[in-house]
Amino acid sequence: MQSFSHSPIKTPLFDFGTRAYAEGEIWFSNISFSNLAEMLGLGKHEGLNAMMRMSGVEETLITGGASDYDKLNALAEVSPLWVGHPYVKAISGLMRALFGKAVPFDIENLPSLWMKATEALREEPITPRVLAKRLGIQKMMPALTSEVWMTLIDRDIFSEETLPCLHIPDPVSLWTAVPSFAVTQASATVDMSACMSAVMDTCAHHGCSGVMVSLQGSEAFSRPNPYTPGQAVYRLQQGESLSLENCRLVTSQTLRIIGRACMERGFTLTLTDVSPTVLTPLIRYLRGCDSLPKTTIVTSDPGAVLSEGLRPLLNIPSCAPLAGLTSLWADVASSMPIGRLEGLYMPLKGMLDVSLYASAVQHLNCWITEQS
Repeated sequence: MQSFSHSPIKTPLFDFGTRAYAEGEIWFSNISFSNLAEMLGLGKHEGLNAMMRMSGVEETLITGGASDYDKLNALAEVSPLWVGHPYVKAISGLMRALFGKAVPFDIENLPSLWMKATEALREEPITPRVLAKRLGIQKMMPALTSEVWMTLIDRDIFSEETLPCLHIPDPVSLWTAVPSFAVTQASATVDMSACMSAVMDTCAHHGCSGVMVSLQGSEAFSRPNPYTPGQAVYRLQQGESLSLENCRLVTSQTLRIIGRACMERGFTLTLTDVSPTVLTPLIRYLRGCDSLPKTTIVTSDPGAVLSEGLRPLLNIPSCAPLAGLTSLWADVASSMPIGRLEGLYMPLKGMLDVSLYASAVQHLNCWITEQS
């Protein structure tokens, strides 16, 4: 099979799309796809599973024990119902990336398509990262929790093209989720810093590029003192429940510790799900404590992020229609210099997401070219 070299992502003015945030261990896998069903993520991709259920497909043909071919056949049977849905174009994008040309995905051609895909994957092994590169994504930044990190550090899986970051889904539950994060009542605040430093040192030694923290559910900021958050973490680890105010204090203190640790290691900090009511006071607190590293904010209001001197990563839905994307680019450009965007944020969990992301990036670059 002739090697596929065309990259659909073209960057006329700005560096959009050549790097992408991702989730899960799939991006470290050196195991190649064995068939088309595996490549599409049948049974594993939540969005695709939901669309098949809404189309009337039985569960055995979605996540059940049916063969990969039967699941793919079920998808081909119902996909004509999906007129206008982004998944249709995403599947076409993956076909083009695999074969190097447009190949129809339909029930009539399925037997031949299955055989050709299986043969192509046998002749030239294709891993998730290889396929992502064919779609123009040069660097992948998987967000991995500390638990996942500990399972991967003994494996030779990191590279210059894969830049993993430590993912903290919740700054409060972090202190009970990691077994090594035990604090003592007498020195809880110091213990918190030591625990975080130990984990980040381990991650740094194995190629970590930064820390990503989700602030989902944090609707207000509380400025911590040196004592209360540490004692709250100690009580939390003893099985007590924390008040909303103490949760806010722990969140702020944890981010101060993370920010300082990132600065010491040259890490970047990425914050997601940041409420507008939290953004400004939190950033000013971290800056005042000299604990604000190079910081990127995932946001739907990039102008507000730029106003704080931070780097905005524009949040886009995975299945946004192209007309909606056109409106989104215009709205962003009307409120800020669009060239100051750090990039687009649409976490990739499977190959279908990669195709969707590549399509959105291509659309943005074409829009920029038209405006120029």
